[in-house]
Amino acid sequence: MNPPAPEPMPLGRGEMLELTSARGIAALAVVLYHVDAYCGGVIYRALPTPYFGPLAVDFFFVLSGFVMAHVYGRSWAEGRYSHAGFLVRRFARIWPLHMACLLLVAAIVLGGAKAGLAPQWEPTWSSFLAHAAMLHATGLSPEKAWNQPSWSVSAEWTAYLAFPLYLMLANLFRSPIAKLAAAAGLLAALWLCLKALFGLDFFTLTTFGALRIIPLFFAGIVLRQIMGLGYGRALDVSALNRLLLAAVAALYLGMAFQAPFAAMWVLLLALLYLLALRSQRDAGDVMRSAPMVWSGAISYALYLVHGPVLMVVYGLGSKLAGVSSDLGKLALGGVAIVIAVTGAAIAHHLIEVPAQRLILRIGHQAKRPQPAAEPAA
Repeated sequence: MNPPAPEPMPLGRGEMLELTSARGIAALAVVLYHVDAYCGGVIYRALPTPYFGPLAVDFFFVLSGFVMAHVYGRSWAEGRYSHAGFLVRRFARIWPLHMACLLLVAAIVLGGAKAGLAPQWEPTWSSFLAHAAMLHATGLSPEKAWNQPSWSVSAEWTAYLAFPLYLMLANLFRSPIAKLAAAAGLLAALWLCLKALFGLDFFTLTTFGALRIIPLFFAGIVLRQIMGLGYGRALDVSALNRLLLAAVAALYLGMAFQAPFAAMWVLLLALLYLLALRSQRDAGDVMRSAPMVWSGAISYALYLVHGPVLMVVYGLGSKLAGVSSDLGKLALGGVAIVIAVTGAAIAHHLIEVPAQRLILRIGHQAKRPQPAAEPAA
């Protein structure tokens, strides 16, 4: 007997609060990763920070595929999906704040030049335009430049452009095992080809991040389809809590003992799936607390804002004020984190949300049928 065809499962809550909170944790992990880079690896003496950035970004990629399938899977299955409408909504969600932060970095670079400070990358018009078009993770920008963390925003945009292809591919596989095997096969094929042909490490791709997101975004989609088939719904809250604790512990131990990224990738998928299942249970805890959900709400802003903040704080502190001790650099990092979180909250409320609403309003008005022209007199 064939398994039931995958279909979007109405999950009761529009927003999965555990996943929202997890976004906040992942964004903070990226911030710590970059702070440690500015500190010369001081934090790494206590925490496995080299894993924080890459794994957090990969988690974002899987989460993005999962959420897109969750939100748009039903309309796709029912034949109501509009790719143009989807792209307008995603553009409104990610581009305005990305562009605002890109302009901020450009202003910082110009100001730094007057003070005799120059970035470690080459600021060119071609790379600026590639960033503005959110295409800098396709190889159009030869190095990480401008707002460097935004390479993943570009990768996300390329995945959005091809979203229907992802859905069609995912629907070719019926069983959960086949779906997961397809995701693993995509990962293995890309990893082997990039290594053999170009000597590139798949798990650290940035300027070609559009390739890195492919199996991760696809994995998120198939995980949502697997959830739609009901797998894991029988687990109660207690069992899910134990499994989540085990997954988090395994993930941390893997980082601490420098496990291969491929092994960590499996744990990321398990963690996301368990969090999604947990979000469908009636149980209040810290992951649904107001501060955690708020951190998830501003996570995109924090991800984009922290880069310019670190440039300014460490540019002023290390290069101009001469802060060079480990303790001094850590103190600068603490200051930068406070400024970044504050700036992210402001940017979220004053730029990200209003700009998104404005673009959606313009798009909605453009779709309205125009009145028929009056006949000539």
